[in-house]
Parts: sequence; structure tokens; C-alpha cells
Amino acid sequence: MTPNEKIDRLLKQLSEKMPGPVKELSCELKRCADAGAETLVRKMNLVSREEYDIQVELVKRLRAQLAEMQARLDQLESGDKPDK
Repeated sequence: MTPNEKIDRLLKQLSEKMPGPVKELSCELKRCADAGAETLVRKMNLVSREEYDIQVELVKRLRAQLAEMQARLDQLESGDKPDK
């Protein structure tokens, strides 16, 4: 459970047990907290999980290509004929 989900769950439990005017205040506080959290996340310049996974795959492919190129370079430097 994420921290936001925990906060939402706690606020929901609290609001269910409070009288009407307090429930309205609780809803307003939740909206303010959500807006503040969203602003904070934007300022932190975070990426989505999907964007992160794409970059991880890209790095894996680049590492494989680099290893292949290094092997070919080593063969050329040693005077061997490169494999294709």
C-alpha cells in the first residue's frame, strides 16, 4: 500500500465517524493535501514507472552493444579477423 493510499484510507475512516460539518472540513483538507502532494511530486521531477522501465531496457541494450563492440575492437587490436 502506497503512502497516498494509507492517507486516503485513514482520512476515509476518520470522515465516516465525524459529524456533517467536520466531514466537509475533512474533504476540504483531503483536497488540499492531494493538491500539495501533487505539487511536491511535480517539483521533484519524478518519472513514471513506465518511463523508468523503458530507460532500463535501453541501457541493457546499449550495454550489450558496447560489449559486442569491445569484443570486436579487442579482436582488431590483436590482429585477428573479426567474426560476423
